[in-house]
Amino acid sequence: MALISSTGDIFDRVYKEFELDEQQVKDAVVKLKHWVTKQPHLPQNQDDEYLKRLFLQCKGRMEISKSVLDMYYTVRGKIPEAMSNRDPFLPWFKTISDLVYVVPLPHLTEDLCRVTILGLTKKGITANQFEIHDLIKMGFMLQDIRYREDCIIADICIVDTYGATTGHASKFTLPVLKKFEILALVFIIIIIIIIIIIIIIIIIISCIITC
Repeated sequence: MALISSTGDIFDRVYKEFELDEQQVKDAVVKLKHWVTKQPHLPQNQDDEYLKRLFLQCKGRMEISKSVLDMYYTVRGKIPEAMSNRDPFLPWFKTISDLVYVVPLPHLTEDLCRVTILGLTKKGITANQFEIHDLIKMGFMLQDIRYREDCIIADICIVDTYGATTGHASKFTLPVLKKFEILALVFIIIIIIIIIIIIIIIIIISCIITC
């Protein structure tokens, strides 16, 4: 995935939207780095640019930034299947990519929103053809990139329900949904949760109409 690099103009507009200036953001990064040193369970090698973009994606709110950073690394221990074998050249990645797409568009909208499109790649894909944990893993990998490259004001999600069936909805068992609940503080996973709910509702309505 290649996102178009954020320019100084984009940062200026994001600062203005969140009522921040360069010095406030620098001070926030210093505070976050200091806070991280007090959290032995977190990686201590957080670079300034990563923390800056995370802070901005949290709309310039310090406590939310701390919570997201803490949760982002905490869930890695709680959902090991989403953290292992993350090499995009491994077979699982090709399999999930051939069946499901989660695509953030490279360019921002005029009002600095990131558009993400999600759907099945074609009709006829059954629920047994992919593992739901691979979708979670893909979401984590995507967010890893966005925390390091993205600078936005908001997200826009476009859901393509073409080919979705009740069988796909059945993949989201209670244990899986509980894991999504844990992940709900991580931005891109929020998008996926909303999309899943929408797909399930549309599928149910379609079945009712058909019957």
